[in-house]
Amino acid sequence: MTTFTSSIASRTFAPLLLPVLLIAGCGPAGNGRAENASATAPDRVADRPATATAPATPVAIAGTLGGKQDLAVVYTADLAQAVAGARKIPFRAKGDIGGMICSPATISGKDAASRALTLTLPENAETRAHVLTVVAPERGLLEIYSPYDGAAEADDLVIPSQTIAWAKARTRNVFTTNTDQLDGLRPGRDAPEPLFLEAGRYRFALVSGIDAALLKANGAQVEVMAACSFDWTP
Repeated sequence: MTTFTSSIASRTFAPLLLPVLLIAGCGPAGNGRAENASATAPDRVADRPATATAPATPVAIAGTLGGKQDLAVVYTADLAQAVAGARKIPFRAKGDIGGMICSPATISGKDAASRALTLTLPENAETRAHVLTVVAPERGLLEIYSPYDGAAEADDLVIPSQTIAWAKARTRNVFTTNTDQLDGLRPGRDAPEPLFLEAGRYRFALVSGIDAALLKANGAQVEVMAACSFDWTP
C-alpha cells in the first residue's frame, strides 16, 4: 500500500485519488467511515450472519432398533460382556433372532399360569448344537446346556437343566415348561441353581462358546446364533 501511494503521488491528478485512498485505508476502527467502504470491501467473517448449528444426531439406544440385524449386534455385545464376566448389564432391547422364540415375553411368579413358558429353539439341529446360555439381570451368565457327543455322557458330567438338556435338544426344539423347572449353571461352579430369581430381563442365546480364556487364546469372539428374551417379575 505504501509503495502504491508513493508511486502516484507525483502525478498531477493525485488529489483526485485522495478520497479513494482514504476510503481504502479505513479499517474496522473507522466507525462510520467503515460503513461507506463495506459496499466494496471483501466479505468478512465478522460481517456474515451467524449460521445456525444443526442439532447433534441422537445416538440410537437399544430400545429403538431398526431390524433383526441391529438386534443381533446388540445381543452379541451383551453376550460378549457376560462371557467376559460382567454382571448387571443394561439391556433395553427386546425381540428374537435366529429362530429362537421366548413365549410369552412377560412371565411372573404370581400363579402357575403366569409361570408357564415356552422356549422354541431353532429348527436347524446344527444351530441347536451350540451352548445355550442365559444372561440374568443381576448374576450375569448361566449355562443351560453345552453340546457333547455320546462318549462324553458320564456320571461326573454336570447337566445344568434336566428340563432343557442337550440330550433332548438333539432331536426336539420346542420346550413347554415353567419357571420353577429351569436351572442354570454359573461359570466356575459345579452346582446348578434356580434360573429365575431376580426381577428383570433374561436373555436366552445360543452362542459359539462361553470359555473366555479359550476364546481369547484362539483369537475368537463370541458369536450369537439365536436369541430371545423373557421379562420376569417374581
